[in-house]
Amino acid sequence: MRTIKKISQYEELLNEGKPLLIDFYADWCGPCQSMIPTLDRIDDDFEELVIAKVNVDDNPALTKKFSVKGIPALFFMNGSEIVDKAVGSQPYPKLAERVEVFLKKIKD
Repeated sequence: MRTIKKISQYEELLNEGKPLLIDFYADWCGPCQSMIPTLDRIDDDFEELVIAKVNVDDNPALTKKFSVKGIPALFFMNGSEIVDKAVGSQPYPKLAERVEVFLKKIKD
């Protein structure tokens, strides 16, 4: 899992051309913290997916660019296209299913 601290790092990830899941979070957010083990497991189980975290307090420009209104916020990206998004804590089975659907959609 990677951490995005600057917009240039986000742009570098886009240029890699891999499916991307961006997690917008905050250190003070309980539901965000509860997502850490789930995201770690998703990262282990889906090697073709790049997962990146963005701390909303440290990166207001990227948070604004994505119009993040609530956290945790997950954005499923194919290049610069937002294919899917979810707000709120997601249990592993639900998130894993969403990742599978996302990966299938971008392959078709």
